[in-house]
Amino acid sequence: MESYDFIKNIVLFGFSGMILAMLVLFISSITYYFVTHNKGVLQYIIKTISIGLVTIPVAIILIVAFVHYVVWQKGVLTAWRFISPPTKTTTVNANTESQEVIVHLVHGTFEPNASWTQPDSEMCKSIKSRNPNIGISRFKWDGKNSAFSRKQAAYQLRKHIASSPAKYNYIIAHSHGAAIVREMSYLRGDIAKKIQGVCLLSPPFIFRRKIKRTSGALINFIDISGSLAIQLLFAAFLVPFNLYDINYAAVIFSVSIFAEIKISKKYKKEFLQEVECGEQCEAVDFRNVEIYHAIGDEADSGLRFVSSLHEGCFAILSQLKKAQVSHKKLTHWSAVLSYLFYIAMSVLIWFFYTEQKSWILVVLVSLVLTSISHIWQSFKPSKDIPHVLLIAALPVAIFSFWLAVAKAIAYGDLRLIFCPEVFVASSETPAGEHEVIKFAPQNDGMLIHSTHSHPEAIKNISEWLYYSENKRKNVNHSLI
Repeated sequence: MESYDFIKNIVLFGFSGMILAMLVLFISSITYYFVTHNKGVLQYIIKTISIGLVTIPVAIILIVAFVHYVVWQKGVLTAWRFISPPTKTTTVNANTESQEVIVHLVHGTFEPNASWTQPDSEMCKSIKSRNPNIGISRFKWDGKNSAFSRKQAAYQLRKHIASSPAKYNYIIAHSHGAAIVREMSYLRGDIAKKIQGVCLLSPPFIFRRKIKRTSGALINFIDISGSLAIQLLFAAFLVPFNLYDINYAAVIFSVSIFAEIKISKKYKKEFLQEVECGEQCEAVDFRNVEIYHAIGDEADSGLRFVSSLHEGCFAILSQLKKAQVSHKKLTHWSAVLSYLFYIAMSVLIWFFYTEQKSWILVVLVSLVLTSISHIWQSFKPSKDIPHVLLIAALPVAIFSFWLAVAKAIAYGDLRLIFCPEVFVASSETPAGEHEVIKFAPQNDGMLIHSTHSHPEAIKNISEWLYYSENKRKNVNHSLI
């Protein structure tokens, strides 16, 4: 038992000393950088604090949402569905009143029973009023915000169009419904011959490209950013209640790093293979494509904001990489400042906090580690990134993790958490040359993203169908 306690104390003091050494080296190196490169340090501090202030509420929202999902969605509601199973309903997707022409309505995320696709909606009434001979079909998918659901919906939409009794078909798709249409166009290009025209409303097209990160070895912190964020989260919640155990923390940290690196490696390979298809995967290979977009679209703006904020973390890491200075000077002066700190701290504990003298062992471990680092760097200076920049990258990596989670949830693809080599953003149009018709909001009582309910957009859609049909008929007549 005594040997176990001895080993436990060694691990405890060693781990605590290592953390203290990192913290002291970070502060002393920042002090050195501030004296020699004060402008760059101020920029780093301001940018890091700014991103941190935005990230903290994002992290809180994500944690609350996760707890709500686990407790309410997976706990309470699942139990209730087990006790009282819902009555199954059958949805009729097709209206076959016209065997010649049918327009297919594709809803967006979270709205399988979208009101604008219902027969009594303003959209449907306007279409029928201007085009009485056109049938209307509702295409229904699960509406989940995930890449898997959208891909499955693309295959289902292909089947839906292929089985359409109409000779001529049009598609009107809203939000991520447009992403489904785009995905269908390159997954099954053979179906394009049955489509006369496509109208896409408020489409947040996802633009994905492999990008060269210029932060060197610092980018590797992204692979363990989740583990760092989890440790900080545990400390923030448990330390105030004296529940934080350094031994359990070390075990959790080791296991989480191993798991995160493995998961990251798997999803990087998988995601990068998808991105390789380039513009082919981002094109809409249909004729007669109309794109309507609302100025100030809140959904599209939200996606862009999260992406740009996340990219800001990579920008800081890149600037840290460029901030390398002479290793010899940095190593020497950061070590000297650290030694002065250890001396002052030891004196303070020895004379004023006698009941905390065990902490002198932690200071001693930190001093030894700092000395080893100092001697090693003096005799064998590294050409890689200095330790101070590695430590400075830690808070940025932690912020990056929470922003990556927010971005992954917003875009509906959790693989984005582990793929920093991929640049992801929202685009108004798919790849290629496309014109966008923009609509300004008419009042503050309607979400800007809801182009499907904008009176002017509805009128334009009805007219577009009318003139598209007239053009088709005229072309067919001239060929006879």
